[in-house]
Amino acid sequence: MREEDVAIGRFWRWWADAGRRAVVAGLVARDGEALAATVSAAVEAIDPALAWEFGTDGTCQHQFVVSGGGDPRLRAVTQRWADASPADDQFVYAPARLPEADIENIRAQFGGLAVDVADTRFQLFVDEEHWWVSVGVFHPVFAKLPDEEATQIAFLVLDWVLGEDWVGQWIGPIGVLTSPTNDLVDVADLRAVVTALAVRAPTDEWAMLSAETPDGPVLVSVRRPLQWLSAPLATQAVVVRREFRARADGLPVDGEHERLTADEETLGDSLQGDVELVATMTQGGARTLFLYSPPGAGLDAVAQWCRTVGAQFDVLEDPGWSAVADFR
Repeated sequence: MREEDVAIGRFWRWWADAGRRAVVAGLVARDGEALAATVSAAVEAIDPALAWEFGTDGTCQHQFVVSGGGDPRLRAVTQRWADASPADDQFVYAPARLPEADIENIRAQFGGLAVDVADTRFQLFVDEEHWWVSVGVFHPVFAKLPDEEATQIAFLVLDWVLGEDWVGQWIGPIGVLTSPTNDLVDVADLRAVVTALAVRAPTDEWAMLSAETPDGPVLVSVRRPLQWLSAPLATQAVVVRREFRARADGLPVDGEHERLTADEETLGDSLQGDVELVATMTQGGARTLFLYSPPGAGLDAVAQWCRTVGAQFDVLEDPGWSAVADFR
């Protein structure tokens, strides 16, 4: 058992025995110091890099958020923490920061300047090839701040508006605007555009990419949208490599591509549990398959398929799916 899982079990035992009562008392009394003293040590025992916060969803429920701050390894930890949480009619246990219910009234201080989130405006470009929204963020204070601080505010505002996971899933390149443009939209419009994209997005669409490299042409087939946050526990890359009959440029000879594709469909049909194929790459007489799974997931079907077709596979720790990041 992983050390974090032992600590997660210890956390929830502490929560049931005394932690929950102490937190409720601190929330009722609005005693931030008492909350920090109660919660910090318990959360940091899981991982010192984790952050936590309490909020409300606008009803009577409390939100207890434990966040890894965008770190893919920690996001898997917080997911396991949330998955182990008890049923509770007063608390929502969230593994990432949630959208703020009262976004119009948030005011933050940066460098001595007040930042009203309601004054933020956004320039949007919807990209249905990659299934993301590129965002330019404008706020009147940005012209008075160094680029680094303005960028920090832009990311925080997006987290507050959309929630941490949706920023990772549906937001592409992010830029800072120091002067307004004539196509800016407000917070409500940003939420509406991103929500509409998420609703329209396919669940199993594949895109074909190609490029010329110093090592010859490369062909990539990739699932879209390609989002590691769709499976935050799948931190294990299973990289399969097999050779094929190739032309002089390293791509398959006639008929070979069809054979490879048929074999991969057989593999896909045999995959068990949370193991999923997300991309293939063809170059230099070799086909590389990229699969992702949670640690401990059964790979018997992959091993059997590799023996059948004469392929080899390696298992690598890859939270955040960095091996396929260039294909996104």
